[in-house]
Formats: sequence, structure tokens, C-alpha cells
Amino acid sequence: MAIDKVTTSALSGNLVTPGTLDVNGNELILDADADSSITADTDDQIDFKTAGNDAMKIDSGGHITMPLQSAVHAYPNTAQDNMSTGIVTIALGAEIYDVNSDFDTSSSTFTAPVTGKYQVNASVTISDIDTAYHWMYGVLLVSSNRNYYLQQIQPRYEITQDYSSYGRGFNASTLVDMDANDTLLLKVRHSSHGSAQHDVVVGSASAPETFLTVHLAC
Repeated sequence: MAIDKVTTSALSGNLVTPGTLDVNGNELILDADADSSITADTDDQIDFKTAGNDAMKIDSGGHITMPLQSAVHAYPNTAQDNMSTGIVTIALGAEIYDVNSDFDTSSSTFTAPVTGKYQVNASVTISDIDTAYHWMYGVLLVSSNRNYYLQQIQPRYEITQDYSSYGRGFNASTLVDMDANDTLLLKVRHSSHGSAQHDVVVGSASAPETFLTVHLAC
């Protein structure tokens, strides 16, 4: 006799099959409200859903994509000239992408959605630097755990550099541990010597010279 449906009342303990369990491309529901599942409705591709959304896909070549994984690429869209002294936030008012909407362009702040390790890459190009500064460096300011410092320069020892024409860059690439709701800002700091005359080199969306990228790695 053919069985069309197996109900929970007919099952007891673990489900053990004598051979292959073939769902024939149908969705395998994993939770009570039926919005988390595994399916292979496209040949040779496996889709994992959580809360009704595609969370991970594995294609026939073994490539894994996670459409909901946090990732952002932010850059300045307006000039930030004659920056003040002290520690100054780099104004990142535009985005090339922002998966999961974790970046706030109004405050130039990335907020971690979950506790994890985040790959952060940053580049800041500064022009018209006063060579009276004793030192200048960039910093990734995290609200807890620790801060991360970009390389330092000493403008007074580099007076032959044409900062007005070419600018001077700070770069960083590091794996940052962040707790859920931690914030991250990209800043520049310099000594109290000299005048506030330096500018952020903006670039454009197709070729940003100053930028911040962040993605959840693990």
C-alpha cells in the first residue's frame, strides 16, 4: 500500500532510512514556522534559507555565496578641507554597497550586527599637510575591545614631498574583533604643531581615493 504522507504521530524517535532519502528537489523544512529550509530546486545548486530569505547558496562548482552577509564599501562624497586639529572622523557620506544596512553615512559609522571577526580595509589620502606636524597617523576607532592604528608619518622629515599635488596615504588591512552593536570609525590624528590646513582627497565612486570596506569574516 502506498503511503502519501507520514505524520508526526506515526514517527517515534530518530528517523532511519534503509537507503537514500530522496526529496526530489522539494524543500526540506527545518523549523516550526516553515521559514528555514534547505532546497535544491535548481539543478546542482543548494539553497539555505533562514527567516524566509536566501542565506547561503552553493552552486555546481562549489562556490559559496551568502547574500545576507554583512559587507559595506563607503567613501567620501563631499570635500573635507582644512580639517581641524586633534582626532578627526573621516566623513564617509556615500556607499558603493551596504549589505544588511550596517553603515550609517550620516555619522560615518559601521555598527556590528553580531559578535564576530570583521575584515576591515581602509585607505585615507591627505593632501596639503603642514610640514610643521611632528607626526600624523590614521586610526580605526572601535567602541570596545581595542583600537587599530594605521601607519604613522612625520611630515617635518618629508618636506620634499609635494602633499598639495599628490597627497599622502594611510592604509590598513586587519581582522577586527567586534561585539554585537560595537561601532567602528575611521579617523585621522596629528600632533598639535602646525596649522589645520590638510584636506581629504575624495576621488569618485568609480575611483575612490579614500574609502572603508568592512565585511563579516567569521
